[in-house]
Amino acid sequence: MTSIRGRLFTILFTGFIAINVLTGWSVYLRVIHELDVVFDYQLKEVAYATSLGHGDLIPLPSSEALYEREARLAVQVWKGKELVYASNPKRLIPAQSQGLTTLYLDQKHSNEGWRLFTLYSFGKMVQVSQPLEARREIGIKIALRTVIPLVVASFFLIFLLLLSISYSLKSLKRVAGEISNRSFAVLEPIEERNLPQEVIPMVECINTLLEHLSHAFDQQSRFIADAAHELRTPLATIQLQAHILNRSSDEEEKKVAHEQLKAGIERATRMVSQLLALARLDPEMHVAQSETLSLDKQAQEIFDAYEKIAHKKGVRLYLVENEPLSITGEAEALRELMSNLVGNAINYTPSGDIVTVAVRRTYRTAIFEVCDTGPGIPPEERERVFERFYRMKGAVNGGSGLGLSIVKSALDRLGGNITLGEGYEGKGLKATVEFSMRPPGG
Repeated sequence: MTSIRGRLFTILFTGFIAINVLTGWSVYLRVIHELDVVFDYQLKEVAYATSLGHGDLIPLPSSEALYEREARLAVQVWKGKELVYASNPKRLIPAQSQGLTTLYLDQKHSNEGWRLFTLYSFGKMVQVSQPLEARREIGIKIALRTVIPLVVASFFLIFLLLLSISYSLKSLKRVAGEISNRSFAVLEPIEERNLPQEVIPMVECINTLLEHLSHAFDQQSRFIADAAHELRTPLATIQLQAHILNRSSDEEEKKVAHEQLKAGIERATRMVSQLLALARLDPEMHVAQSETLSLDKQAQEIFDAYEKIAHKKGVRLYLVENEPLSITGEAEALRELMSNLVGNAINYTPSGDIVTVAVRRTYRTAIFEVCDTGPGIPPEERERVFERFYRMKGAVNGGSGLGLSIVKSALDRLGGNITLGEGYEGKGLKATVEFSMRPPGG
Protein backbone atom coordinates (compact mmCIF):
# COMPACT_ATOMS: atom_id res chain seq x y z
CA MET A 1 0.00 0.00 0.00
CA THR A 2 1.42 3.39 -1.02
CA SER A 3 1.58 6.08 1.67
CA ILE A 4 1.31 9.74 0.70
CA ARG A 5 3.59 10.66 3.60
CA GLY A 6 6.13 8.00 2.60
CA ARG A 7 6.02 8.99 -1.05
CA LEU A 8 6.51 12.67 -0.24
CA PHE A 9 9.38 11.88 2.15
CA THR A 10 11.10 9.73 -0.48
CA ILE A 11 10.74 12.41 -3.16
CA LEU A 12 11.87 15.25 -0.88
CA PHE A 13 14.77 13.31 0.65
CA THR A 14 16.02 12.14 -2.74
CA GLY A 15 15.64 15.65 -4.17
CA PHE A 16 17.51 17.29 -1.29
CA ILE A 17 20.33 14.72 -1.47
CA ALA A 18 20.69 15.29 -5.20
CA ILE A 19 20.61 19.08 -4.75
CA ASN A 20 23.20 18.95 -1.96
CA VAL A 21 25.51 16.70 -3.98
CA LEU A 22 25.29 18.96 -7.03
CA THR A 23 25.67 22.07 -4.90
CA GLY A 24 28.66 20.61 -3.03
CA TRP A 25 30.39 19.59 -6.24
CA SER A 26 29.72 22.99 -7.79
CA VAL A 27 31.05 24.78 -4.69
CA TYR A 28 34.11 22.54 -4.64
CA LEU A 29 34.94 23.26 -8.29
CA ARG A 30 34.42 26.97 -7.75
CA VAL A 31 36.60 27.00 -4.62
CA ILE A 32 39.37 25.07 -6.39
CA HIS A 33 39.30 27.56 -9.24
CA GLU A 34 39.46 30.55 -6.89
CA LEU A 35 42.20 28.93 -4.82
CA ASP A 36 44.24 28.26 -7.94
CA VAL A 37 44.08 31.95 -8.76
CA VAL A 38 45.07 32.98 -5.21
CA PHE A 39 47.83 30.41 -4.82
CA ASP A 40 49.27 31.17 -8.27
CA TYR A 41 49.45 34.80 -7.25
CA GLN A 42 51.11 33.75 -3.98
CA LEU A 43 53.74 31.73 -5.88
CA LYS A 44 54.45 34.73 -8.05
CA GLU A 45 54.75 37.12 -5.08
CA VAL A 46 57.15 34.80 -3.22
CA ALA A 47 59.26 34.40 -6.35
CA TYR A 48 59.57 38.18 -6.90
CA ALA A 49 60.25 38.82 -3.21
CA THR A 50 63.03 36.22 -3.26
CA SER A 51 64.59 37.61 -6.44
CA LEU A 52 64.65 41.19 -5.10
CA GLY A 53 66.12 40.31 -1.69
CA HIS A 54 69.09 42.43 -0.50
CA GLY A 55 72.43 40.95 0.33
CA ASP A 56 73.47 37.41 -0.01
CA LEU A 57 70.93 34.67 -0.03
CA ILE A 58 70.57 32.49 3.02
CA PRO A 59 72.96 29.55 2.81
CA LEU A 60 71.67 26.17 1.77
CA PRO A 61 70.22 24.47 4.84
CA SER A 62 71.79 21.33 6.21
CA SER A 63 70.52 18.13 4.67
CA GLU A 64 69.83 16.92 8.19
CA ALA A 65 67.13 19.56 8.78
CA LEU A 66 63.69 18.00 9.09
CA TYR A 67 60.71 19.62 7.49
CA GLU A 68 57.08 18.49 7.79
CA ARG A 69 55.50 17.19 4.60
CA GLU A 70 52.74 19.75 5.04
CA ALA A 71 55.12 22.67 4.30
CA ARG A 72 53.14 24.52 1.68
CA LEU A 73 55.78 26.27 -0.41
CA ALA A 74 59.20 25.16 -1.54
CA VAL A 75 61.58 27.86 -2.82
CA GLN A 76 64.70 27.09 -4.89
CA VAL A 77 67.24 29.51 -6.32
CA TRP A 78 69.62 28.50 -9.10
CA LYS A 79 72.64 30.24 -10.57
CA GLY A 80 73.29 28.48 -13.78
CA LYS A 81 73.16 24.82 -12.88
CA GLU A 82 74.10 25.37 -9.24
CA LEU A 83 71.44 25.25 -6.53
CA VAL A 84 72.28 28.08 -4.16
CA TYR A 85 69.19 28.02 -1.99
CA ALA A 86 66.39 25.56 -1.11
CA SER A 87 63.82 26.17 1.57
CA ASN A 88 63.06 22.45 1.76
CA PRO A 89 65.87 20.08 0.78
CA LYS A 90 63.50 17.13 0.80
CA ARG A 91 61.43 18.73 -1.93
CA LEU A 92 63.91 19.42 -4.66
CA ILE A 93 62.29 20.01 -7.99
CA PRO A 94 64.59 19.69 -11.01
CA ALA A 95 65.62 23.02 -12.46
CA GLN A 96 63.70 24.16 -15.47
CA SER A 97 65.41 25.10 -18.70
CA GLN A 98 66.91 28.58 -18.70
CA GLY A 99 64.82 31.29 -20.36
CA LEU A 100 63.89 34.91 -20.28
CA THR A 101 60.23 34.77 -19.24
CA THR A 102 58.17 33.71 -16.24
CA LEU A 103 56.37 30.41 -16.39
CA TYR A 104 53.54 28.53 -14.61
CA LEU A 105 53.77 24.78 -14.92
CA ASP A 106 52.14 21.61 -13.50
CA GLN A 107 54.72 18.87 -13.05
CA LYS A 108 54.86 15.32 -11.74
CA HIS A 109 57.79 14.55 -9.41
CA SER A 110 58.28 11.68 -6.96
CA ASN A 111 54.72 10.53 -7.63
CA GLU A 112 53.38 13.92 -6.56
CA GLY A 113 51.77 16.67 -8.56
CA TRP A 114 53.31 20.14 -8.24
CA ARG A 115 52.43 23.62 -9.31
CA LEU A 116 55.57 25.59 -10.25
CA PHE A 117 56.30 29.22 -10.89
CA THR A 118 59.69 30.01 -12.45
CA LEU A 119 61.17 33.50 -12.55
CA TYR A 120 64.41 34.44 -14.40
CA SER A 121 65.95 37.58 -12.93
CA PHE A 122 69.48 39.03 -12.61
CA GLY A 123 71.16 35.82 -13.72
CA LYS A 124 69.23 33.78 -11.21
CA MET A 125 66.34 31.38 -11.66
CA VAL A 126 63.83 31.43 -8.78
CA GLN A 127 61.57 28.41 -8.67
CA VAL A 128 58.63 28.36 -6.23
CA SER A 129 56.55 25.16 -6.03
CA GLN A 130 53.51 23.94 -4.13
CA PRO A 131 51.91 20.45 -3.88
CA LEU A 132 48.63 20.22 -5.80
CA GLU A 133 47.35 17.93 -3.05
CA ALA A 134 47.65 20.75 -0.52
CA ARG A 135 45.47 22.91 -2.73
CA ARG A 136 42.87 20.16 -3.01
CA GLU A 137 42.81 19.58 0.75
CA ILE A 138 42.24 23.26 1.41
CA GLY A 139 39.58 23.34 -1.30
CA ILE A 140 37.72 20.39 0.24
CA LYS A 141 37.83 21.97 3.69
CA ILE A 142 36.46 25.28 2.41
CA ALA A 143 33.81 23.51 0.34
CA LEU A 144 32.70 21.42 3.33
CA ARG A 145 32.48 24.52 5.50
CA THR A 146 30.21 26.02 2.85
CA VAL A 147 28.06 22.95 2.15
CA ILE A 148 27.59 21.53 5.68
CA PRO A 149 25.34 24.43 6.80
CA LEU A 150 23.33 23.91 3.63
CA VAL A 151 22.98 20.18 4.39
CA VAL A 152 21.92 20.87 7.97
CA ALA A 153 19.44 23.48 6.78
CA SER A 154 18.09 21.01 4.18
CA PHE A 155 17.44 18.31 6.78
CA PHE A 156 15.81 20.86 9.04
CA LEU A 157 13.65 21.97 6.11
CA ILE A 158 12.70 18.33 5.37
CA PHE A 159 11.68 17.93 9.00
CA LEU A 160 9.49 21.06 8.82
CA LEU A 161 7.94 19.85 5.57
CA LEU A 162 7.12 16.44 7.07
CA LEU A 163 5.51 18.14 10.05
CA SER A 164 3.48 20.31 7.67
CA ILE A 165 2.45 17.27 5.61
CA SER A 166 1.40 15.34 8.72
CA TYR A 167 -0.62 18.30 9.93
CA SER A 168 -2.26 18.73 6.52
CA LEU A 169 -3.12 15.02 6.26
CA LYS A 170 -5.11 15.24 9.48
CA SER A 171 -8.01 16.56 7.42
CA LEU A 172 -7.95 13.36 5.33
CA LYS A 173 -8.00 11.29 8.52
CA ARG A 174 -11.00 13.27 9.70
CA VAL A 175 -12.80 12.70 6.39
CA ALA A 176 -11.94 8.99 6.54
CA GLY A 177 -13.28 8.82 10.10
CA GLU A 178 -16.54 10.49 9.10
CA ILE A 179 -16.95 8.15 6.13
CA SER A 180 -16.37 5.10 8.35
CA ASN A 181 -19.19 6.31 10.60
CA ARG A 182 -21.66 6.32 7.70
CA SER A 183 -24.00 3.41 7.06
CA PHE A 184 -27.05 2.76 4.91
CA ALA A 185 -29.13 4.13 7.79
CA VAL A 186 -26.99 7.26 8.31
CA LEU A 187 -25.91 8.94 5.08
CA GLU A 188 -25.47 12.52 6.26
CA PRO A 189 -23.11 14.67 4.17
CA ILE A 190 -19.56 15.21 5.39
CA GLU A 191 -18.87 18.61 6.93
CA GLU A 192 -16.78 20.73 4.51
CA ARG A 193 -15.87 23.44 7.00
CA ASN A 194 -12.17 23.90 7.90
CA LEU A 195 -11.02 21.51 5.17
CA PRO A 196 -8.11 22.34 2.82
CA GLN A 197 -9.11 23.63 -0.57
CA GLU A 198 -7.53 20.58 -2.27
CA VAL A 199 -9.68 18.16 -0.24
CA ILE A 200 -13.01 19.92 -0.77
CA PRO A 201 -13.61 18.61 -4.38
CA MET A 202 -13.16 15.03 -3.14
CA VAL A 203 -15.53 15.64 -0.21
CA GLU A 204 -18.07 17.22 -2.56
CA CYS A 205 -17.96 14.10 -4.77
CA ILE A 206 -18.39 11.86 -1.71
CA ASN A 207 -21.33 13.97 -0.52
CA THR A 208 -22.91 13.69 -3.97
CA LEU A 209 -22.48 9.93 -3.83
CA LEU A 210 -23.97 9.80 -0.34
CA GLU A 211 -26.92 11.85 -1.57
CA HIS A 212 -27.49 9.45 -4.48
CA LEU A 213 -27.22 6.45 -2.15
CA SER A 214 -29.65 8.02 0.29
CA HIS A 215 -32.09 8.69 -2.54
CA ALA A 216 -31.66 5.13 -3.85
CA PHE A 217 -32.23 3.59 -0.41
CA ASP A 218 -35.30 5.77 0.18
CA GLN A 219 -36.63 4.86 -3.24
CA GLN A 220 -35.97 1.19 -2.60
CA SER A 221 -37.70 1.32 0.79
CA ARG A 222 -40.77 3.01 -0.69
CA PHE A 223 -40.77 0.58 -3.58
CA ILE A 224 -40.64 -2.46 -1.28
CA ALA A 225 -43.41 -1.04 0.90
CA ASP A 226 -45.61 -0.26 -2.12
CA ALA A 227 -44.91 -3.64 -3.70
CA ALA A 228 -45.77 -5.46 -0.48
CA HIS A 229 -49.01 -3.52 -0.25
CA GLU A 230 -49.97 -4.12 -3.88
CA LEU A 231 -49.13 -7.82 -3.85
CA ARG A 232 -51.16 -8.38 -0.73
CA THR A 233 -54.49 -8.20 -2.64
CA PRO A 234 -53.77 -10.72 -5.45
CA LEU A 235 -52.06 -13.06 -3.01
CA ALA A 236 -55.03 -12.87 -0.64
CA THR A 237 -57.36 -13.57 -3.58
CA ILE A 238 -55.27 -16.59 -4.61
CA GLN A 239 -55.30 -17.89 -1.05
CA LEU A 240 -59.07 -17.41 -0.75
CA GLN A 241 -59.89 -19.11 -4.04
CA ALA A 242 -57.55 -21.99 -3.23
CA HIS A 243 -59.37 -22.41 0.07
CA ILE A 244 -62.75 -22.41 -1.73
CA LEU A 245 -61.53 -25.02 -4.21
CA ASN A 246 -60.33 -27.17 -1.35
CA ARG A 247 -63.55 -26.93 0.72
CA SER A 248 -66.30 -26.58 -1.89
CA SER A 249 -68.25 -29.56 -3.25
CA ASP A 250 -70.31 -27.56 -5.75
CA GLU A 251 -68.87 -27.91 -9.26
CA GLU A 252 -70.17 -24.51 -10.37
CA GLU A 253 -68.64 -22.86 -7.35
CA LYS A 254 -65.36 -24.68 -8.01
CA LYS A 255 -65.40 -23.51 -11.62
CA VAL A 256 -65.86 -19.87 -10.57
CA ALA A 257 -63.15 -20.21 -7.92
CA HIS A 258 -60.84 -21.80 -10.47
CA GLU A 259 -61.33 -18.90 -12.91
CA GLN A 260 -60.75 -16.33 -10.19
CA LEU A 261 -57.69 -18.24 -8.97
CA LYS A 262 -56.31 -18.25 -12.50
CA ALA A 263 -56.99 -14.51 -12.86
CA GLY A 264 -55.33 -13.81 -9.50
CA ILE A 265 -52.24 -15.79 -10.48
CA GLU A 266 -52.03 -13.97 -13.82
CA ARG A 267 -52.36 -10.61 -12.10
CA ALA A 268 -49.71 -11.48 -9.49
CA THR A 269 -47.41 -12.83 -12.21
CA ARG A 270 -47.80 -9.67 -14.28
CA MET A 271 -47.18 -7.47 -11.25
CA VAL A 272 -44.03 -9.38 -10.30
CA SER A 273 -42.79 -9.12 -13.90
CA GLN A 274 -43.43 -5.39 -13.87
CA LEU A 275 -41.67 -4.99 -10.51
CA LEU A 276 -38.64 -6.79 -11.91
CA ALA A 277 -38.73 -4.59 -15.00
CA LEU A 278 -38.80 -1.48 -12.81
CA ALA A 279 -35.85 -2.79 -10.79
CA ARG A 280 -33.86 -3.40 -13.97
CA LEU A 281 -34.68 0.05 -15.34
CA ASP A 282 -33.98 2.00 -12.14
CA PRO A 283 -31.36 4.60 -13.19
CA GLU A 284 -29.99 4.79 -9.63
CA MET A 285 -29.09 1.09 -9.63
CA HIS A 286 -27.84 0.58 -13.17
CA VAL A 287 -24.92 1.58 -15.36
CA ALA A 288 -26.06 2.43 -18.88
CA GLN A 289 -24.63 0.60 -21.90
CA SER A 290 -25.74 2.36 -25.05
CA GLU A 291 -25.82 0.85 -28.53
CA THR A 292 -27.39 1.55 -31.90
CA LEU A 293 -31.03 0.43 -31.95
CA SER A 294 -33.32 -0.09 -34.95
CA LEU A 295 -36.62 1.50 -33.98
CA ASP A 296 -38.59 -0.07 -36.85
CA LYS A 297 -37.30 -3.62 -36.20
CA GLN A 298 -38.13 -3.41 -32.51
CA ALA A 299 -41.60 -2.07 -33.31
CA GLN A 300 -42.18 -4.98 -35.70
CA GLU A 301 -41.16 -7.50 -33.02
CA ILE A 302 -43.54 -5.96 -30.47
CA PHE A 303 -46.34 -5.89 -33.03
CA ASP A 304 -45.83 -9.58 -33.85
CA ALA A 305 -45.76 -10.48 -30.14
CA TYR A 306 -49.00 -8.64 -29.27
CA GLU A 307 -51.01 -9.32 -32.43
CA LYS A 308 -52.33 -12.65 -31.14
CA ILE A 309 -53.07 -11.19 -27.70
CA ALA A 310 -55.07 -8.38 -29.31
CA HIS A 311 -56.90 -10.82 -31.59
CA LYS A 312 -57.82 -13.01 -28.62
CA LYS A 313 -59.42 -9.99 -26.91
CA GLY A 314 -61.18 -8.88 -30.07
CA VAL A 315 -59.02 -5.78 -30.56
CA ARG A 316 -57.68 -4.96 -34.01
CA LEU A 317 -53.97 -4.07 -33.86
CA TYR A 318 -52.40 -2.26 -36.85
CA LEU A 319 -48.84 -1.20 -37.64
CA VAL A 320 -49.78 1.80 -39.79
CA GLU A 321 -46.28 3.27 -40.32
CA ASN A 322 -42.84 1.78 -39.80
CA GLU A 323 -40.06 3.90 -41.28
CA PRO A 324 -36.50 2.55 -40.93
CA LEU A 325 -35.01 4.71 -38.14
CA SER A 326 -32.13 4.27 -35.69
CA ILE A 327 -31.55 5.70 -32.22
CA THR A 328 -28.88 5.30 -29.55
CA GLY A 329 -29.86 3.66 -26.27
CA GLU A 330 -30.40 0.40 -24.41
CA ALA A 331 -32.27 -2.44 -26.08
CA GLU A 332 -33.95 -3.63 -22.88
CA ALA A 333 -35.27 -0.15 -22.06
CA LEU A 334 -36.68 0.29 -25.58
CA ARG A 335 -38.30 -3.14 -25.50
CA GLU A 336 -39.96 -2.47 -22.13
CA LEU A 337 -41.19 0.94 -23.27
CA MET A 338 -42.83 -0.36 -26.46
CA SER A 339 -44.21 -3.49 -24.77
CA ASN A 340 -45.90 -1.56 -21.96
CA LEU A 341 -47.39 1.12 -24.22
CA VAL A 342 -48.82 -1.45 -26.65
CA GLY A 343 -49.92 -3.79 -23.84
CA ASN A 344 -51.69 -0.98 -21.96
CA ALA A 345 -53.45 0.16 -25.13
CA ILE A 346 -54.76 -3.35 -25.83
CA ASN A 347 -55.75 -3.85 -22.19
CA TYR A 348 -57.83 -0.64 -22.02
CA THR A 349 -59.35 -0.81 -25.52
CA PRO A 350 -62.85 -2.40 -25.70
CA SER A 351 -63.40 -5.45 -27.88
CA GLY A 352 -64.14 -4.51 -31.49
CA ASP A 353 -62.08 -1.28 -31.36
CA ILE A 354 -58.62 -0.62 -32.80
CA VAL A 355 -55.08 0.13 -31.62
CA THR A 356 -52.53 1.57 -34.03
CA VAL A 357 -48.75 1.61 -33.79
CA ALA A 358 -46.54 3.91 -35.88
CA VAL A 359 -42.84 4.64 -36.32
CA ARG A 360 -42.15 7.81 -38.26
CA ARG A 361 -39.78 10.73 -38.45
CA THR A 362 -40.04 14.48 -38.10
CA TYR A 363 -37.42 17.03 -39.10
CA ARG A 364 -35.16 16.26 -36.11
CA THR A 365 -36.72 13.42 -34.14
CA ALA A 366 -37.85 9.82 -34.42
CA ILE A 367 -41.42 9.13 -33.27
CA PHE A 368 -42.94 5.99 -31.76
CA GLU A 369 -46.69 6.43 -31.39
CA VAL A 370 -49.44 4.23 -29.95
CA CYS A 371 -53.09 5.28 -30.34
CA ASP A 372 -56.15 3.50 -28.91
CA THR A 373 -59.90 4.04 -28.63
CA GLY A 374 -60.24 3.21 -24.95
CA PRO A 375 -61.43 5.44 -22.11
CA GLY A 376 -58.39 7.70 -22.30
CA ILE A 377 -56.84 9.70 -19.48
CA PRO A 378 -58.24 13.07 -18.32
CA PRO A 379 -55.79 15.97 -18.86
CA GLU A 380 -55.52 16.67 -15.13
CA GLU A 381 -54.25 13.14 -14.46
CA ARG A 382 -51.79 12.77 -17.32
CA GLU A 383 -48.82 13.69 -15.12
CA ARG A 384 -49.75 11.51 -12.16
CA VAL A 385 -50.23 8.31 -14.18
CA PHE A 386 -46.44 8.00 -14.41
CA GLU A 387 -46.22 7.56 -10.62
CA ARG A 388 -45.74 4.05 -9.33
CA PHE A 389 -48.92 2.17 -8.35
CA TYR A 390 -51.11 5.09 -9.30
CA ARG A 391 -54.50 4.11 -10.74
CA MET A 392 -57.11 6.54 -11.94
CA LYS A 393 -60.34 6.89 -10.03
CA GLY A 394 -63.06 4.72 -11.44
CA ALA A 395 -60.66 2.54 -13.44
CA VAL A 396 -62.40 -0.75 -14.21
CA ASN A 397 -59.41 -2.72 -15.50
CA GLY A 398 -57.40 -4.46 -12.83
CA GLY A 399 -54.07 -2.88 -13.72
CA SER A 400 -51.23 -2.60 -11.23
CA GLY A 401 -50.45 1.04 -11.90
CA LEU A 402 -46.91 0.19 -13.01
CA GLY A 403 -47.10 0.19 -16.82
CA LEU A 404 -46.54 3.91 -17.38
CA SER A 405 -44.02 4.02 -14.51
CA ILE A 406 -41.98 1.47 -16.45
CA VAL A 407 -42.32 3.65 -19.55
CA LYS A 408 -41.05 6.68 -17.61
CA SER A 409 -38.05 4.76 -16.20
CA ALA A 410 -37.22 3.46 -19.69
CA LEU A 411 -37.36 7.01 -21.07
CA ASP A 412 -34.98 8.17 -18.37
CA ARG A 413 -32.52 5.61 -19.68
CA LEU A 414 -33.17 6.32 -23.36
CA GLY A 415 -33.25 10.10 -23.12
CA GLY A 416 -36.63 10.49 -24.83
CA ASN A 417 -39.83 12.43 -24.09
CA ILE A 418 -43.44 11.25 -23.97
CA THR A 419 -46.62 13.21 -24.55
CA LEU A 420 -50.10 11.93 -23.71
CA GLY A 421 -53.01 13.29 -25.74
CA GLU A 422 -56.40 12.39 -27.11
CA GLY A 423 -56.82 9.52 -29.57
CA TYR A 424 -59.02 9.25 -32.67
CA GLU A 425 -61.77 11.86 -32.86
CA GLY A 426 -61.21 12.91 -29.26
CA LYS A 427 -61.63 9.36 -27.99
CA GLY A 428 -59.05 7.17 -26.31
CA LEU A 429 -55.38 7.95 -25.70
CA LYS A 430 -52.46 8.74 -27.95
CA ALA A 431 -48.96 8.25 -26.50
CA THR A 432 -46.24 9.95 -28.55
CA VAL A 433 -42.60 9.22 -27.74
CA GLU A 434 -39.84 11.35 -29.27
CA PHE A 435 -36.21 10.26 -29.61
CA SER A 436 -33.14 11.98 -30.96
CA MET A 437 -32.30 10.27 -34.24
CA ARG A 438 -28.91 8.68 -34.79
CA PRO A 439 -27.25 10.37 -37.81
CA PRO A 440 -26.95 8.12 -40.86
CA GLY A 441 -23.68 6.22 -40.73
CA GLY A 442 -22.99 7.70 -37.25
